[in-house]
Parts: sequence; C-alpha cells; structure tokens
Amino acid sequence: SLYSPELSLYQKRLEEYCKSPSSNLRSFPAFFKNGASRKESLTLRKIKLLIKKHMSQFTMGLTDKPDAWQQCGEFNEATGTFDFSPDKFIQPLKDRMIFQIQFQEMMAHTQLFVGYVEELQVAHEKRNDLLTGPVAKFVAQWVELHWHAKYCKYSRGLMD
Repeated sequence: SLYSPELSLYQKRLEEYCKSPSSNLRSFPAFFKNGASRKESLTLRKIKLLIKKHMSQFTMGLTDKPDAWQQCGEFNEATGTFDFSPDKFIQPLKDRMIFQIQFQEMMAHTQLFVGYVEELQVAHEKRNDLLTGPVAKFVAQWVELHWHAKYCKYSRGLMD
C-alpha cells in the first residue's frame, strides 16, 4: 500500500518544514518565486519516487516488454487505431491474485507454516525477556552505576 512507514516519516518532515517561518512550502507564491530549499527538494523528490513506485504496481505487465501493451487490446481495422480493453488488462491480474491467495491459503494450513509462526512468537517473547527481564535490569543498573561514577570522577577533575 502507499501508506508506509517511509511515507509517514516524509510527512512528518514536511510538517516540520511547514512550521518553519523560513520555509517556502508555507506559501505557494513564495514557493513559486523562490523554490524549495535543498532539504525540502530532496524530501519532495523522495516522496515523488515513493508515489511513482506505488503507482507502477498498477501497470504491472504493461512495461515488462516494449510491446506488452498490445496484449491488452486489439487493432481496429475500421479506424486504424488500437483499442485498449480494460478487461484484457485486468483479467490476468485477477487470475494471478486468485492463484496467489489460493497458494497462501494452502500454505497457511501446513505444519511448516504453523511452525514458522510459532518461531516468530518465541523469538518475540525472547526479545521482550531480554529487553525487560532481570538480566536487562542488571545490565542497566551496572551501566548506570559505572556511568555515574565515571561522570562524577570526570566532573571533579574539571573543577580541580
């Protein structure tokens, strides 16, 4: 989908730019007259590429080969033009999606896949234990104690 963590980060960045009084993105006339800053331009370019990548998913198959578009319609002898047929474009996509969903459904019912999901669950629980368990607390307390001792020693050395 178009909504992604990457797009969300760019949105936040644009919102920050728009809060800045010096940003030309706050006003169309200022933007038209002065353009965007380097950072703003880079952000806008990245957003454009992200949207282009998303939109290119909708033309899958048409750009695979130079003449692939010809499979999505017929040449009209009477008018001498190519007539695009949306159904000829959409049907192969529907077929592909149906096969993919059927495959995923069958795969989800296998013991191998169930085992994979269980491994993900165990890994998540282990990670949580490592981050919040007694060992994590011990390490945090040890670092805090030594950091504090080193900081106090360093601070005393500056005052002398």
